[in-house]
Amino acid sequence: MRFERKIPIYGYDLKVIEHFIRMHVAGFRKIYQTREVNNIYFDTASLDCGYANIEGYRKRWKIRIRWYGPFFGLISSPRLEIKIKQDHLGYKKVFTIDSFIMEEKFNAGVLYNKIEDSSIPRHLKKVIRSLHPVLINSYLRTYLLSNDGKFRITMDSDLKFGNIHQTIGKIRLMRDENTVILEVKYDQEHDDDVEFITSRLPWRVSKNSKYINALSRLY
Repeated sequence: MRFERKIPIYGYDLKVIEHFIRMHVAGFRKIYQTREVNNIYFDTASLDCGYANIEGYRKRWKIRIRWYGPFFGLISSPRLEIKIKQDHLGYKKVFTIDSFIMEEKFNAGVLYNKIEDSSIPRHLKKVIRSLHPVLINSYLRTYLLSNDGKFRITMDSDLKFGNIHQTIGKIRLMRDENTVILEVKYDQEHDDDVEFITSRLPWRVSKNSKYINALSRLY
């Protein structure tokens, strides 16, 4: 289990934000190439998962299909992720599914078939069949790691999101170019040291969820 502390930033240039992080006394350095992250979120018809997060329930969950790289076209190595959080602590269960083609004309049946043909446990397949794809989002993610390897910061920019339906429909994405989301991620054992990291950044930790932000805009 690990902690994720969110820091939403509004109206700053991306290069300025990265400069502040790289100047941090913890010695953050870039560890991967920036890449595009894409998600399709599933929820009940009444958005129970979304409301659980909005209301701040202690235990909450999200189910999504995630892939990296271009949003449209042949999607290689997609994963189904179940993200479970209790307060600020969380963990993920990850399952691989077969490649599929993401087209502008979305057909949810393709996803259900891939999930059904996968090695995901039967009881989870049953849960997923009771849910609907409700939202897509996409963003560019930059990864940085502290010198001691205890703290990782991800920097999400060029946020895009859109409504998605179970039936066939055309995908239209909205864009939020003025917001950057930082996430400070670390193992539970290092929680006593996180203030050393966050207090030396010029922005404050705040409750934030790209999924909930998009739900609020769309629904």
